[in-house]
Amino acid sequence: MTRSQQLAQEDTSAAGHVPPDERNKAYADVHGRLPPDLERKEYRMADLEREIGLLPDERKESVLMAMRHNPLLFTSSAHSVLFANLSAWGEEEGEFDAKEGAARMARYWEQRERIFGHAAFDEDCFRKPTRMEYLKFFERSLALSEDPDADETMRSIAKEYVKNVKEAKVEAFDEFLEGIPREERTALLDAQTNCPDLVTFDHKLQFLKAEDWNENNAVRRMVKYWEMKYELFPETSRRHKKITLGDLDEYEVELHCGLLRLMPNKDEHGRSVLVVTWNRMRDGLNPDGVAAISWYLIESAMELTSCGENGVIILTNYINTCLESFRGALLLRHCGRKIIFESLPVQVKAVHVFFESNCPWWKRVFIEAFAIASPLQIRTKVYFGPGNDTSEQLQQEYGVTA
Repeated sequence: MTRSQQLAQEDTSAAGHVPPDERNKAYADVHGRLPPDLERKEYRMADLEREIGLLPDERKESVLMAMRHNPLLFTSSAHSVLFANLSAWGEEEGEFDAKEGAARMARYWEQRERIFGHAAFDEDCFRKPTRMEYLKFFERSLALSEDPDADETMRSIAKEYVKNVKEAKVEAFDEFLEGIPREERTALLDAQTNCPDLVTFDHKLQFLKAEDWNENNAVRRMVKYWEMKYELFPETSRRHKKITLGDLDEYEVELHCGLLRLMPNKDEHGRSVLVVTWNRMRDGLNPDGVAAISWYLIESAMELTSCGENGVIILTNYINTCLESFRGALLLRHCGRKIIFESLPVQVKAVHVFFESNCPWWKRVFIEAFAIASPLQIRTKVYFGPGNDTSEQLQQEYGVTA
């Protein structure tokens, strides 16, 4: 990596103080996996929980009681972290024996209950989880609920928990939505009346997922979604249906110019890949057409279950692009960001940006971009120069084939 490349990455990653949980999440978004130490911990926790479920009923009564009092026992509790970090020989290093760890953990809770009685499970014994840990617990429960090898009882509990969370979140979503003045959500109200098959329970879940289950942000995104859709597709014949390729016939030039491309294959981590090639900009391109195409491409990706689960990454190529072209595309960039980062229910996991060596105006891109989408500061990677080394780095470090 060149010095200029290092400076670029340092500059675009400097987002002030970022809490460790958020920085770890950003690392996972960019790399498609957790930092190595946390990844090892997660695998151990999952193995430990699975082996607990496989213990005979009489040996896991106490630990199951602990789980009932603290459902996040395998997510945030120091008790579980201790056993996940210890090997079968009581050392912090070495190969982890999940079966022995589960047996030791079960014995620990048996002894704890025998000594302290019901007080062994008091709420004060457990640290209050962070919001990020609640999110992690939900994702773990979702995976457990779909794991055919998991203990049937634990899988059933996980399914019930996931179902309850989704219903509670949609209920809170609806309550917050009702608090928004009707004149500020006219497009959504029209959609609820004229195409209710599109404004469903699952539709709301998409926005909740995109906003990490924050119902307030999810509602605002859905309101903007329908406003933007009605703006881009004002005809009733298009606004009340899913947009298809046939709805873009009037934008044939914009569709085939190569400015926007949704790659046919996902990356190694199941993320959809959108490529923006700015040197394909041409005079006379219709900004509304480019915006409509970006809408169609992302919604096409969202039809894949993997996109809803793993999100999208964006490769933005400024190689062979001059400053005048960059300035001329200002309206397109603002509209694209509004569509992708504020309206459509999709998570942009990372942005990879490419410049020529010694590009004198690269910082202007980030001054503009981060003013609109500041969370991307720790999710953006910058590259300078020819593409061979860059392609190798993309694949090896981030699982992206460019």
